[in-house]
Amino acid sequence: MIEKKIDLLLVKYFDNRATEEELLELQLWASKNETDFKQAVELHGVVQQCLASKLDIEKSFENFKKHRALEEVITMQKRYPWKGLLKYAALILALCTVGTWYFVTNSANNPAMASVDASKEIKLELGDGSVKVIVKGEEQQILNNLGKLISTQGKGTLTYTPASTKLNSLKESFNTLTIPYGKTFKLVLSDGTRVALNAGSSLRYPIHFGEKGTRKVYLDGEGYFEVTKNTAQPFIVSTSKHDIRVLGTKFNVNSYTEDNNMQTVLVEGTVGIYSNKKSFNEKEMLLLKPSQKATWKAENNQISVEYTSTDQYTAWVDGALMFVNTPFNEMIRKIERHFDVSIQNKDASLEKHVFTGKFEHETIDQVMHAIQLYSGFNYTKNNNQIIINRTLIQTTPMKQQP
Repeated sequence: MIEKKIDLLLVKYFDNRATEEELLELQLWASKNETDFKQAVELHGVVQQCLASKLDIEKSFENFKKHRALEEVITMQKRYPWKGLLKYAALILALCTVGTWYFVTNSANNPAMASVDASKEIKLELGDGSVKVIVKGEEQQILNNLGKLISTQGKGTLTYTPASTKLNSLKESFNTLTIPYGKTFKLVLSDGTRVALNAGSSLRYPIHFGEKGTRKVYLDGEGYFEVTKNTAQPFIVSTSKHDIRVLGTKFNVNSYTEDNNMQTVLVEGTVGIYSNKKSFNEKEMLLLKPSQKATWKAENNQISVEYTSTDQYTAWVDGALMFVNTPFNEMIRKIERHFDVSIQNKDASLEKHVFTGKFEHETIDQVMHAIQLYSGFNYTKNNNQIIINRTLIQTTPMKQQP
């Protein structure tokens, strides 16, 4: 009877549903049963890893054929002699193995199930190699394989607090957050710096910044940063092209690996841009002022600077698409990432045009129709595949690039 009550308290504790009175009761039990409590926490970590891991179809099918689901339960019984959450955890692990096989065998007969793609999910890779699936809108605690708290997800934001990350990181440990096409996500780093990541982007960062040296993160894609000021520890955003060094400011960086250029737009404060191919030299940094945009192009390895309206480069943070004299090909790439579609342009004449417009709540069909009316092209759409065909007679032609 006592064991069942402890089971219930543990489940409520892991789900963040325990009352203050229940937490005190669980704390009293844990003080007298330290080994059992640690095993329960570790077991919970195993279960969470199973639930969040990506589907490995072939491996899961082999496991099912060889009855490895049962072997998992037997192994767990030997490792965790305390019965507590064992039945619950064993059932979950068995379902993770058998359930994936069920998914495979039924997907051929169920198109809706066959369309499930793990690559469409937001993923968080922890320092121990485990991968967590982040579902936007949910709330959860992110634990590593040992059951230690790494961060907390509150709906659309992942938060790393100094206390929890410092306590659970004896050595420098990095996390990597990857955002698929069609989605965006936000996170708060351990120093309080706020980051918004655009579709098709990834950020690698330490779960806790040390007390000395720089605060360095690695970006592939597009991110908007509001950096917490710390004059003793400069914040560095490293890309495959250049590094951006700041003390405390707001700026947007667009540096997708597949693009041949990089853009840095400064909203507030000061940033310095420099090559990461050689040792840092403060005198060689290119300093930006608010409302300035720096563009690096691979074709000539040069950086140009101009004043601009920052809104068009940060509108995506609030879920909008905004174009101001944007080249057609660049606009298409942004639409592809924003809506998770593939667009093939068979009308080369459109590449010479630029587009101006803003979309906030429109669907991909509404966006394509609006651009079609503006430019006069014809297109076909099949699921997430769009093909732009030869231009029709234009009534409101798009502007030509100068």
